[in-house]
Amino acid sequence: MKELILKTLSGNLRRFLSFSALSLVFTGLLVVGLSCVQGTGDQSSDDPINTGIIAFLFFPEIIFGNGQSETEIQASTEIFPPGSPIDFEITGGNLKQALRGCLFNEDSVLDNNGHAFVDYVGGINIASSTELLSDEPPLGTVNIAATVMPPGGDSETDFETILLQPVGMIPPEDTELTSGEMGGPAIFLTLVFQTIGLPPGTIVDFEVFNAAIGSVSPASDAVVGSEDSGSVTTQYTSFNETGGAQRVIARAVLPNPITINPSCPNVAESDRTVEEFVIITQSAPDAEPTPTPQAEICNNQTDDDGDGLTDCQDSPTCDGVPCNGVGGVCPDGGGACS
Repeated sequence: MKELILKTLSGNLRRFLSFSALSLVFTGLLVVGLSCVQGTGDQSSDDPINTGIIAFLFFPEIIFGNGQSETEIQASTEIFPPGSPIDFEITGGNLKQALRGCLFNEDSVLDNNGHAFVDYVGGINIASSTELLSDEPPLGTVNIAATVMPPGGDSETDFETILLQPVGMIPPEDTELTSGEMGGPAIFLTLVFQTIGLPPGTIVDFEVFNAAIGSVSPASDAVVGSEDSGSVTTQYTSFNETGGAQRVIARAVLPNPITINPSCPNVAESDRTVEEFVIITQSAPDAEPTPTPQAEICNNQTDDDGDGLTDCQDSPTCDGVPCNGVGGVCPDGGGACS
């Protein structure tokens, strides 16, 4: 998945774009016929007559939908005079409204170069492991609209769409194991969950579904690696002489965007939870086979068959059996050799 590098532009440097570069942007827009719309719907107008043109730039262009990645948006126009009021808003997309992120630190007027800026905290786009491994992981889309209101003129609106890459975890493959023997060492498995879009340091909690046959340690750990390709690890230990189906669950809760900026929506925890699991089919070790009982020998002073009775005492097994080598036999009903 494409590696993202979040860049922060500061001061006047981030708000500067050369005139020649801006002219190239607008020339390209005019050639392809991209135009502004009068409204904030999901489709642009095909008729550029009597409309202004607003170009958008994102720094960076694509971010993860983890509720905390940020991008800076620049709206630029050569049509409207500096000082014209401008208003930014989120107007649509394929995510439900509470998961679209939020705008803050927005400029209220165009500067002397026809630019205006706004910051955006990304929305939340969680995908399952199956979706993450597919050929087309689901991208989140969020439409950012800018409305310019020139003095004495009609307001004009245009929008651009920012893409939110999906975030989630990919569990290890389901597996089988045999627990240890009683008194012997425990058997353990190292479980590595791959993470996508979870920033390093994100805490992941682990738990077992069947606590009677095994446990995990640590119960919580932090994501390591990078945001676009990280991992988190725990160890599963089986209890000796136990078997059954085990499910080890990994769960991470993304931060609530409202804690990052108060202008962001308050998102329910259920909409911010990333959860995956791995299934372990656990079996107990084979029990020691029960030894075949030996036949009682009626004249060796030993309880050969293990029933607690020795020689002639073992009735009816030894009844009438020779017992002393000189013609003696065991009496019926048990007793001394005679």
